[in-house]
Order: sequence, then C-alpha cells, then structure tokens
Amino acid sequence: MMNKLTVLILLCLFIIPGVGIAQHLSLQEALQIGLEQNFGVQIAENEAEIDRMNRTLGNAGILPSINVTGTGERLFESETTEVTGESRSTEDFEISLLSLDAELDWTIFDGFRMFTTYSKLGEMKELGETLSRVQMEDTIVDIVTAYYEVVRQEKLLGVLENSVEISEERYEIAQTKRELGSGSEYEELLAQSDLNRDRAEMIRQEVILNDARLELIRLLDLERGAEFDVTEGIDLAETVGFDELYDHFLENNREIEAAELRSSISNLEIRELRRERMPEIDFNLGYSLNREETQNNLLYLDQTDGLFVGITARINIFDGFNTNRRVQTAKIRHKNNELRVREEQKNLETTLSSEYKNYENARQLVELENENLRLAEEALEIALEQFQLATITSLELRETQRILFDTENNLIDAQFVAIISETELYRLAGILNERLL
Repeated sequence: MMNKLTVLILLCLFIIPGVGIAQHLSLQEALQIGLEQNFGVQIAENEAEIDRMNRTLGNAGILPSINVTGTGERLFESETTEVTGESRSTEDFEISLLSLDAELDWTIFDGFRMFTTYSKLGEMKELGETLSRVQMEDTIVDIVTAYYEVVRQEKLLGVLENSVEISEERYEIAQTKRELGSGSEYEELLAQSDLNRDRAEMIRQEVILNDARLELIRLLDLERGAEFDVTEGIDLAETVGFDELYDHFLENNREIEAAELRSSISNLEIRELRRERMPEIDFNLGYSLNREETQNNLLYLDQTDGLFVGITARINIFDGFNTNRRVQTAKIRHKNNELRVREEQKNLETTLSSEYKNYENARQLVELENENLRLAEEALEIALEQFQLATITSLELRETQRILFDTENNLIDAQFVAIISETELYRLAGILNERLL
C-alpha cells in the first residue's frame, strides 16, 4: 500500500497548476484544440460572420425605410410697447411648439439594381466562408507540421541518447582494455572525447526540441508551461493516386473557389453600375403634425396635420461620362479576376504535380532508409563484438556508429518530409477534413 507521503505527492501533482503528469496529445486532439483556440481561425470566422450578416434584403435596398421625427419646444418671450413721452407696457408670452413627422420611403424600381446587389452580397457571403475554410486548412497544415516537428525532434533526441549509450559502452570497453593491458590510453581518450561530443549534441537537441514544443503550444494557444506527450511514430497513410487527388483538386480546392467567387463578384459589380443608367422610382408616404400654442392674456392655438403620399422619379441623363468610366474600369477588373482564376489554377496544378513527386520520392526514401537502418544496426552489433575482440580499431567502430546515426536521422527526415507532403496534398485536393479530422 502507498504511504501517506506518496499520496500527498500525487495530490500535489494533480492540484498544483502547471505541474503534473504529462498528458498524451494525439494529432486529432491537437487539431481540435487548434481549430477552437487559434487566433487566425477565430478572426477568419468572425470576418465570415460579418459577410453573412451583411447579406440582408435591407442592405441590398429592397426593403423600405421608415423615419419618425418629433420636436417639442417651449419658449418664454416678452414684448415691450412704448409710446414716446406717454406710457410703456410689457406683455409676457408663453409659446409651445410641437412637430411630428413620420415618413416611409421605398424604392420600388431602380432598374433591378437592388436584386443584383443582393446577389453580390450572397457571393460575398460565400467568399467569406471560403476564405474562412482556407484559413482553417492553412492552420491544419501548420498544426500538423508543428506536431510532427515535435515528434521528429523527439525521435532525433532518442537517436542521440542511443548514440550516447553506444559511446558509453565503447568508452567502458576501451577503459577495460587499457586496464588489462590490451588497449592504449589513446583509444580511451578518443572514446572519452567522442562520448563528450555526443552528450553535447544531445544537449543542443534538447534546446531544438523545446523550441518545437513552444511553437506547437503557440499554435494551440496553450499555457506556456503546458506538459504533453506526442505520438512516438510517424505513420503514413496508404499511398494515394495522383488521378484521385486531381479529381478532388478540381472540385474542392478552396483557393480556386475563392478566385472564382471574386470573379463572379466583379461581374455583378458591372451589372450594378449599368443599372445606374435606368430610372429610379421612389414611393413616399407620411404623416405630418405641427402645433403652435401661444398663451398670454388669451390662448391662441394653431395646428396643422395630415397625410401625404408621393412618387419621386429620377434618371441619370448625363454625369460627365462618369458611369461609362466606372463600367469600363469594372470590366477591366473583372477581366483581371478571370485571368487570376486561370493563373491560380495553373499555379496550383503545378504545385500539386510537384508536391506529388516529392511525396513519391519521400515514400521511396522511407522504404530505402528502413532497409539501410536494418543493415546499419546489424553492422554496429558486429563492430561492437569485433572491437571487444580487438579485431577492429576504435576509429572503425566510431565510423560504424556514425553510419547508424546518419541512417536513423535520414529515416526520420524522410518520414517527416513524407507526412508533411501527404498533408499538403490533402490541402491542395480540399480533403483535409475527411482525412485528418
């Protein structure tokens, strides 16, 4: 049974903030936290919400406007009358003023510009949501990269720790051989030097690992001292074919979708400007009340009120050719947006092809380095036995050790490149959510 001191220590670990047993953080959990906490994602979602709120009938000018204005005043005045040389009199007045105006204004025809505006607001809403998804996908890629960078640096640290263990074993063998008279002081000093070098590299690697963990903490908006463990391996999914990715790319790529929406919006802006040449008819309906009450020795009351209704028509006959200039400018912007759609698609197609080649090469390297690792481990095992038997020198053992170290590093790097390339392909194809979340 646990004693009281052990129980107390465990309670402190769980109760004191920032202290405790590190929790395992899977990639899916990291993505879920990041998409909820990341500042860039939150800002993009808020911008999309603004675009959603702006898409209303009232903002497009389809609904009428109603205004009510009321004014109330009370004035106190004095009037002095003087007859020269005879008399002078002063009379006080109290005047109450009240006015009330209620008016409904409704544009009932503007060449259907209001409906074009409503359609444009709808496209802007779609663009905002698409840009929000673009930001979300970019954040997913950033989190995946940061997460596997931590995994990568931890694995590299493990390689260095293993290298230190081998160097310690080599140093012990060299020390024993010198003590028995079958080895030299030179070999012992050389083994000691290599051991110190490996320990120094391990310290440097710990700094690199700490920086990688801090970057992941920043992306996930965790507490600065958050403790967590990540997965130990880098597992690749089954190989995905280029044709399948390309089909998804043409249908789902968010950046192309955003470019197409910008082109559609610029086309609707041209239609809006053209409709400014059409006549505009406004319907007006209102009620007006004006009341004036004057009180001195007598009471005077003056009040007018009534309804009014009217139609206002206006047409832009000539505005110095400004409408024509604005239409031509909008046409050029629309043409540029169409060109940007084609440019974006061509650039992304090139990126997809290039990334897929990197992906294929990385997977091939993973297979090759796995085989190299198996051979290097066998070679080191044999070299250690031969070193104990003094059939190889300390330098030859160190070279075998270096080959194993480089092979392990190459395998880890190849796995990292492959998983990041795989993630980027998913982003380009617009299938990140279904593959990772």
